[in-house]
Amino acid sequence: MALEQIVNRVSEQLAQVLPPGVRQLRGDIEENIKAVLRETLARMELVTREEFDVQAALLSRARSRLEAMESELRTLEQRITALENRGK
Repeated sequence: MALEQIVNRVSEQLAQVLPPGVRQLRGDIEENIKAVLRETLARMELVTREEFDVQAALLSRARSRLEAMESELRTLEQRITALENRGK
């Protein structure tokens, strides 16, 4: 769900629970709620699900490459040790 949709949905829900005497100010209150929500959510540095999924995929690929490199390094270390032992 887009950030603006969340802001609109929450502000509408909050405006609906206002007491009857305050409802005449609903428009102003709703705009103030939206402004506060936007500011608060912006400070939280949230990302979309799509951005999160892209980063998770990149991390998974990097993890796989790191594991492959670690395996190759172990193999090379074993070969070096074998060569050193053969020369003794």
